[in-house]
Amino acid sequence: MFADCHNHTCHFSFDAQMSISEAVLGSAKSNVDILAITEHYEVGFDKQIFDFNQYHDAFSTWKKLTVNGPKLLMGIEIGYQEHLARDCDELGNKLPFD
Repeated sequence: MFADCHNHTCHFSFDAQMSISEAVLGSAKSNVDILAITEHYEVGFDKQIFDFNQYHDAFSTWKKLTVNGPKLLMGIEIGYQEHLARDCDELGNKLPFD
């Protein structure tokens, strides 16, 4: 079993170029069984944040579209800053991340 647990998409990460379709197709071609999407979320930088509800809704759609592909896991990569630690902890509890 192969897993790729650090992936960003152009849908939510400011520095990504890969779409979810490209990620899923590439994973299938490479025999990846588990694909974790870990979009960037940088607390304190407006350009690098997104709406969690939109992410959750999009991810729910992505999971339905990839029934025969790799198992999708919903994650997030939160930029940690010590003075924002409490905010980061609260963000991690907002959605049912895998």
